[in-house]
Amino acid sequence: MVLTSESYRLGWLIGLIEGEGCFYLRMVKNKTNELLFYPMFQLTLHEDDKPVLEQIAKYLRQFSIDTKIRTTGRNYCELIVNRMKDNYKLIFVLNRGIWYSKKYKDFLIWSEVLKRLVVNQQPLYGDDFNEIMKFREQLNQNGKSHRKYIEVKQNGSNWV
Repeated sequence: MVLTSESYRLGWLIGLIEGEGCFYLRMVKNKTNELLFYPMFQLTLHEDDKPVLEQIAKYLRQFSIDTKIRTTGRNYCELIVNRMKDNYKLIFVLNRGIWYSKKYKDFLIWSEVLKRLVVNQQPLYGDDFNEIMKFREQLNQNGKSHRKYIEVKQNGSNWV
């Protein structure tokens, strides 16, 4: 494999993600009390390393991926990709690189959820909802279950 400047930058980004990145699935209730899913990506570094996040944001902009950088107030700063279309583009960028850690499993789960949410109209119900919840339970476990999921079923017109 020939190491180009592009493959070097992508490998460097994936290395940072493997150490400090997080793929997660945020759940929010809408105005009618239905649960909606929002796949998000976050990379957190010490505030002294904010220029690194700015370089990553610049790199991702060439793929038309919008990011936000914010300081958390706890001596950290975060690069966040939170729009569905930008996260979808991020999948295609990160799929071109080589992964070495367990974070790749999280990336694959997160990618699958994102693809399903693009295809299915939210809010989700029944089997579609339950499937996404099971994926969510698997994210960022590192061998430990920290989310407990109870299957949701329809009882008449209500979900229980």
